[in-house]
Amino acid sequence: MPSINLGEIGAAQNINLITCGGQASLPLVHALKNTTRQIDYIEVVSTIAAASAGLATRENINQYLLTTEHALSRFSGAKDVKAILNINPAEPGVSMQTTIYAYASFDDFDAIEHAIEEAAESVRQYVPGFDIVLSPVLDAGRITVSVTVRGSGHYLPQYAGNLDIINCAAIAVAKSRHETFASQ
Repeated sequence: MPSINLGEIGAAQNINLITCGGQASLPLVHALKNTTRQIDYIEVVSTIAAASAGLATRENINQYLLTTEHALSRFSGAKDVKAILNINPAEPGVSMQTTIYAYASFDDFDAIEHAIEEAAESVRQYVPGFDIVLSPVLDAGRITVSVTVRGSGHYLPQYAGNLDIINCAAIAVAKSRHETFASQ
């Protein structure tokens, strides 16, 4: 995760970029972890355009969900996690949207809001189309925040933010590794 642990990868031989839903949610989940006493439950729902979901995505949805859930647990500390992926056939294609629902113990909701915005700004450094569309909301003890990811439109359609975010993360990792190895 470039915005969370880029400095920790060092000379690792295998780097897992997790999933598009993971890339969109984990920086915000990590911000939640850092501003709460404990996260009891976290759920991430990502919606992507059907035209941006290739055969590999469709054939490996279970692995997508397991990988995203494992990362959610790791980066949030929550034992109860859930990932959902919706593939939307609408035409024209819809931009990627990811919504996070969390139940957590905390003292300062303003600190959560501030940390979420800082996390989003960190992601925007390498994914310009990353935008918070629903700032953190507290309702009946549940924290909700939602983001969209729009692609740059250079090669892939702008609605393919799910593809752009994973490519942007890979480029950020590659640049970091190049800088690390070039300085040795």
